[in-house]
Amino acid sequence: MKKNFLSLILIASIACAFQHGETFIDIHDMRALGFNYSIDTATTGHYLGEVIINRVTGQGDGVNARHDSLDLYNVHFFKNYQGHLKNYLLLISDTTSYNQASYKWVTDSIVSVQLLNSKTKKQTKPIRLVQMGATAGIDNK
Repeated sequence: MKKNFLSLILIASIACAFQHGETFIDIHDMRALGFNYSIDTATTGHYLGEVIINRVTGQGDGVNARHDSLDLYNVHFFKNYQGHLKNYLLLISDTTSYNQASYKWVTDSIVSVQLLNSKTKKQTKPIRLVQMGATAGIDNK
């Protein structure tokens, strides 16, 4: 009886975790590398559905040409494409300092990401990143 009850609690806990599905992660601050930072596109050691965010320094250009450098957030997410794990990458530029993020898979190909500052409690609106075949983009819904 006790074993059945513990099994029931375990199953209920797992079901609740999948129902909510929000995961919190730390943002890796890579700005100390400056412009020497190279984007890692490897998939070795990563898993399907994983999300990683690195804060990096980028060189200002285009509409941001007046800035010597920009703080960028590299958002990597890992999904299958043509039978192999693929590292998708999107860049987010924001002047606010974020040190954590949350993400939730909305569908098999859309992940909702929010950048968070654990001290000030500031956060971005959810950003929906979408896998579109071999590329990725932002879903504006």
